[in-house]
Amino acid sequence: MAHAKLFWDIIQKHSKDSQNIEINAGYPFKSGDLCQMLQYSAQNEKSEAYKLYRSKGFNIEATASTGMFDVPMLVAHQMPYLLAIGPTANYRFNRYVCAGLGAEFQMARGGHTDSPEFDKFMMGVPVFANIKVNMGRGHISPFFAARAGMIFGFNDVYKNGYSYRFHGLYTDLGFGLSIKYSNVSIGMTCSDMLKTYQCTGVQYYGDEVETVPNLNFYIRYSYSFGL
Repeated sequence: MAHAKLFWDIIQKHSKDSQNIEINAGYPFKSGDLCQMLQYSAQNEKSEAYKLYRSKGFNIEATASTGMFDVPMLVAHQMPYLLAIGPTANYRFNRYVCAGLGAEFQMARGGHTDSPEFDKFMMGVPVFANIKVNMGRGHISPFFAARAGMIFGFNDVYKNGYSYRFHGLYTDLGFGLSIKYSNVSIGMTCSDMLKTYQCTGVQYYGDEVETVPNLNFYIRYSYSFGL
């Protein structure tokens, strides 16, 4: 059925008003005993079905990322870095587009342009909506992905009379390659931090608090589980 659907789609797309269609094509052939031939046939049908329907429906993606925290701080004495892990729940509308919701647990260590060399991890959780657009229909396909949401901090880090905490907008834009159920991508995130002036352990609000954006580079791997 998968092969018939594929041929029918090609004919519908290219036939237009033609009454005669010339088809010149090869067909993969493997030889063997009955059990081997049945196994080959099942593998071919599964492969074609994946290309045609590409797991339409719900799926869960487990993601893990590492990268460079606060890219402008590359000149800092201590190399800044970022670690993240979390799930996303998606719905695939067709072979090209899926969208969903997700969250990650992030840990960052390094610094900010006003405060190099944080002496401990800054932790937070971004909660976001995401969209992914595949640019191919086979097992291997390039894609674009984007996220937008909010990030919430768990702790403060202190440096040079200021405290910093994840808090505010979170955005993400990446490009990658899908290899069947695995996805590898690179991209940039921008997440807000709350910068608060500290004086003898007392926080001052009002004009002493400002939102500071930071730009992060990442490499991300994810694996999709169909439901």
